[in-house]
This record gives sequence, structure tokens and C-alpha cells, in this order.
Amino acid sequence: MSEPLDGVVVHDLKNRLALLADALARLQALSSEAEVRALAASSHAQALQLTHRLSGLLLTQRLATGRRLPVHLAEESPAELLGELVDDARLLAGDRLQIEVAVADGLPAAWVCDRHLLRLALDSALYNALHYARSRLRLSVGLAADGMLRFAIRDDGPGPAGAEPGRHSSGLGLQVCAAVAAVHRNQGRTGSSGLSEAAGGGALFELAIP
Repeated sequence: MSEPLDGVVVHDLKNRLALLADALARLQALSSEAEVRALAASSHAQALQLTHRLSGLLLTQRLATGRRLPVHLAEESPAELLGELVDDARLLAGDRLQIEVAVADGLPAAWVCDRHLLRLALDSALYNALHYARSRLRLSVGLAADGMLRFAIRDDGPGPAGAEPGRHSSGLGLQVCAAVAAVHRNQGRTGSSGLSEAAGGGALFELAIP
């Protein structure tokens, strides 16, 4: 792994640890239930971010050393996976964003995938979208035209062209998503992921697995 990437990730982890420690310290001194709930939610959000960053860093280090990702395939519920993502989005966004949810008609009750890896990729995309969204996020799942299971996260931010990724992101999230998509293979087809300009503005992240 390159030095610049290491430096960005370590700096991000340090800042989030400081925020988490400060929130937990203030939590102990409060008596208001509303304030306690708000700080507890903030602490939870920071803990989720730290877990995501560390998991992503370990995953990319594994890839950098030529090791394959451990894949544990099982039948999982796409609707439940999206539901978990929506719960995290609402927790992390609070009242700042409107969260829209779309589950396509005809969605299979189960799909073979690695739940842990898929959540890691979707979390990466969610945190990036939360960073740039101005007022709303749209999270969806359905079958693509080619029959693949397709998760999508759309935000109403500046879009990839105006987001200055070098300033705000190490690119770690996109590396994680690409790696997770690539290990999902079925009948000669391989998963894919990508970030593009959304129609009407904003960014659209898509992850499809066969």
C-alpha cells in the first residue's frame, strides 16, 4: 500500500477516534435524556465509521499482498440487506437528509452472496454518499436487465466530477467495492461496481452481483 493512502487513512482514523472519545466523555456528564440519546447516536455512528475504515484497510492490505479474499457464500435476503443499510443511513443522517427507499417488484426472496463482504461494500458507498448528499439519499435494490441483483445508492450532491475525491476521500471505498464485486462469480459472470453521474445531478453508485 502506498504511503499517501496510509497517511490519509491513519489521519481519518485518528480524527474519528478523537470524536468518539469526546462524545463518550460528554455522554457521562449529561442528565438530559434527549442529549444522551443524541450523543449515543453520534458515538454509534463514529464506531460504525471506524469499523468500516479498519475493515476496508485490512481488506485492501490483503489484496495488496496478493492474497485472495475469504468468500463465504450463502443464501441471503436482498430486502433484509437493504433494510439494514437503510437503518444505518437513518442513524447516520439523523434529520439532515431525507432517506428514500425502493424495493423493485419481483425481487427474489434469497440470493447467494457473501453477506459480510457485500455489507462492507455497501457501507463504503453509503458513507461516501452521506458525505456529499445535500438533502436526500435514495437506496434501492432490484434485478437489472441482465438478471443480476443490483443495489444502488443515489445522492443529490455535486456528483463525481465536482466532488474533489482527492481532497475528501482516499479512494479506499471504491477499491473495496470493486474487490467485493469481483469475488462474486456465477455461471461465468462476475459482479461489478461503479460510481457515475446520476441523471438530473448527483452521484449514482451501483453494485451488481450474478
